[in-house]
Formats: sequence, structure tokens, C-alpha cells
Amino acid sequence: MGVSSVTSAFSLGRQSAKGTPATKFFTTLATVSGLNVQFDREDDIIEHPGSSTNARATTKRSQSELLGYRVPYKATFRLRPRFIGAALLAAGFQVVTTASSPTYEHVFTLADSEAFLWYTAMERHGSAVSGFERRAVDSRLKTLGINADTKQIECSLTGVGLVEGNAATSGLTRNDEASYKMLPSIGSVTATVNSTALVSRVRGLTFELTNEFDEEEIALFETARADLPINGAGIQGAIQGIDVDFDTYKKVIRGGTSGTAPSLSALVGSLTYEYMSAVNIGVSTTPYSMKIEMPSVEFRMPDEAVEANGQDQIRFDIEYMMIDNVTTPITITLVNDTASYAA
Repeated sequence: MGVSSVTSAFSLGRQSAKGTPATKFFTTLATVSGLNVQFDREDDIIEHPGSSTNARATTKRSQSELLGYRVPYKATFRLRPRFIGAALLAAGFQVVTTASSPTYEHVFTLADSEAFLWYTAMERHGSAVSGFERRAVDSRLKTLGINADTKQIECSLTGVGLVEGNAATSGLTRNDEASYKMLPSIGSVTATVNSTALVSRVRGLTFELTNEFDEEEIALFETARADLPINGAGIQGAIQGIDVDFDTYKKVIRGGTSGTAPSLSALVGSLTYEYMSAVNIGVSTTPYSMKIEMPSVEFRMPDEAVEANGQDQIRFDIEYMMIDNVTTPITITLVNDTASYAA
């Protein structure tokens, strides 16, 4: 008998140390999620038949050798106020929390490579009685996306773990997600160059964090990977659906509104945007919110032309890339009702 997807659950839990599975988890209301084992196999080879075997023109004459494995996982979910904090930590951030019950402010900044946290990812299919639940221990996020359009704010993540096994049957704490969403209709965006606004009305914002790990940290005479050392990280995205405006075009392409020819100087500035909920936290007058601040970014227009198509409104996008040339290149402030993201 099959298992309905709507009985599944995806969770992330912070580990106290590498090799120690998490016991405190945050569960998201995912729309898509999955966790599986990916085996390392020896390279396929084509062998000639031996003297005592048949002479058929088949190419596979021996079984594969399985040499090790990794545990990739993924999840897609709407931006809600609790789980996203666990995802940010698993993606390479560190957090400082200020408590003022019933509201808590969590300030996330990028951690040094040596301080990258280990996480446990967990996926359940079916009920607690008849279903099954697996976990990926010693894991980290490879990608985290937070993408808004005029209808929704959708998040996605991918990660990889080093060890697969069954989830513990007891001793786990599970923190469920709030029913409230951050809404694309409440909040603000400010993009500036030399203290001058770059855009006004926008119709989409994307945020893409990518961590590049060495997933082949394995040696001779070993079947398990020893680590997931990070080789590099980047944050980029786009401000989408901007109405055609000659001044904006000149700022990005010609270096300023007085420009008359393309400028060969990159356009740099700052970018801040914030998403909020329509409801307040508990009895407070403070809504759930998440603010992303990047004081140093490079703006550029995509290589594609500003396109007139049929009777559509003519709009264009501006891409941005975080520049790590300041003490704190990105700050994400999450305000919710979660007291702590500690292990």
C-alpha cells in the first residue's frame, strides 16, 4: 500500500557536535521534500568474455562495486517564521538572539568557515504508527532560496549528509511551524546607489545562497566521508518586474542619470528588503518579520535585451551579487516567537 505525500514531514535539527545526531528539531510545512541515499559506484567498465562464457555482445558481465555513499535531501516551503531560522543556521549563518517575550529577535550573520554548524535532516513518510522516518546526520545546506512574487514567498533548500539511518524513537523535541506566512503584500524594498534610490515599484525578489563543498573528502581504505569542507559561498539574486524607466536604465548601464554612453565601472550600492506577516506575535503589536540587509552589492542588468513582446507591459530585471568587502556583508533579522535555535 502506498503512502500519501501529505503524511510526510521534513525537519532540521542543530547538532551539538559532529557525529552526534540532533535531538531538537524544527519541522516545516513543506510542499515538496525528499531524502535518499546516493551510492558511490566504481566506474562502469566493458569487459570481454572469458574463454568459458558466451560470446553475446553484452556489455555488463559483473556486478557493480559500491564504495560509499552520501545522503542528499531537499525541501520546498512557504516563508513562515520559525523553520527558516534553522535553515539559515544550516546554510552557514550564526545567530544572536534578544528575548522580549512574546517576541524574539534573531540576528543572523555569516559564520567563519571553521564555525560552520553540523545539522541533522529528517524525513518522515506516513503516520507515527505505520510510517517510517530516516535521518541524514552530519549534514549541511548546499543551497537556500527565498523567492517572492506578487502571490507568494517560496523557499527551497538542498543539502547533503554523511550518515543515513533511522530516526530515534524517543527523546526528540519537535517544534512545529506556525500557521502564519510572511506575505508579499506587506513589507518594503530599498535599493540605493550613492544614497540615491535605484528602483521604485518591483514585482519580484529572489535570494539565492550557494555553498560549494568538497563532497569527495574520502581516502583510500575508507568507505565514509570524513568531512564536508567548504570551498566557497556566494549570495545573489534579482529585483524583478521593474517598469521601463530611462533613468533606472542609465543608472545601471551608463553609471548615472547624466550618462550618455555605457560605463565600464561596475554599479555598486546597497540592498535591503523585508517581509512581514498580517498578524502580530501573541499579545504584542509586533508582526512576524524577516529583513535582509546587504550594505555592499553589485547591480547589473541581465545580458538579455529589454524586450517588447506583443501587448505586454515592458519590464526588466536587475541582478545583484553580495560583495564581501565589509565587516558584515549580510544581516538577516528574524522576529518570531521562538525563544532559541540552540542545539
